[in-house]
Amino acid sequence: MSRALVQPLATLLLFAMTFLAHPVAAAPLSGNIDDLLALTPVPCGDAVSCLHAALDRSSTGITNPEDSLPAMRSGGPRTDALTGAWLIVDEALNLARLEVAPEADARPVSIQRRLAAENRTQVKPGELRLYSVNTRERARIQLYDRSGRMTQEGVRQASHLLRDQRNRSTRSIDTRLLAMLYIVGQHFDAELRVVSGYRTRFLNASEGSRHGQGRACDFNLVGVSLQEITAFAEANFARVGVGVYPHSGFVHLDARDSTYLWVDVAKSKKSKYRARPVRDRVSISKDPTMRGPHINEELLYQPVGAAD
Repeated sequence: MSRALVQPLATLLLFAMTFLAHPVAAAPLSGNIDDLLALTPVPCGDAVSCLHAALDRSSTGITNPEDSLPAMRSGGPRTDALTGAWLIVDEALNLARLEVAPEADARPVSIQRRLAAENRTQVKPGELRLYSVNTRERARIQLYDRSGRMTQEGVRQASHLLRDQRNRSTRSIDTRLLAMLYIVGQHFDAELRVVSGYRTRFLNASEGSRHGQGRACDFNLVGVSLQEITAFAEANFARVGVGVYPHSGFVHLDARDSTYLWVDVAKSKKSKYRARPVRDRVSISKDPTMRGPHINEELLYQPVGAAD
């Protein structure tokens, strides 16, 4: 990875971390590798190792202001500034991990398969199509480049459409969730109609909600039943949360540490769940989203309905 690629990530990390430590006196930093070296606990010799060291250092010293409920309730300019700075750090960390993640295992596909995938009627290879039912925004996002690497710009565009609509707050969306949404859209050759993505904790998401962590999405697909979506997710993803909301008309999908399935059987706003933790039906080794954000050609050039 080149130093030029690291520069914007270093700038975000340095500025936002300085702001969190000294929110009044903080000033923009240059964001070059020499400044990044000063943040690291051990010397490092190249761009990749410097970024890894900065990630290790920053991950242990940053606290999300949302974790303090009294602070969130008190509000005010300082709370807003700290939360904004923390979201910048969170984005920088998410994109930095994306850049240092290893390439997917090479699995070349035939020319015929490439042509078949590129002749899709709705969603092209590497593309994630999203539509927000709340804002009526539509996005054709090139989430993966032609080599199968998830792109920073793709993550940013998806995070923008999946932002909290109520307070207009944007959080960088978990890359594994984006990979799962991509695989669902590719399998059904369909645009995902997003009901809800990121939601701010303590404002319109509960403390433990994956929505508040940027790791959950509620959506449906035109012409595809909720049962079909659920069956596909259960059969192809490990360590996943899948919830069906038949009366509201959407499926909830999230990335988590252990698989959990549920059905919302309530007709009123007060939810009543029939939920059950289950042993993963898919082994971690079989779920491509567990190996990292980048994908191989088998997933990049996926024929419609290819996965089980």
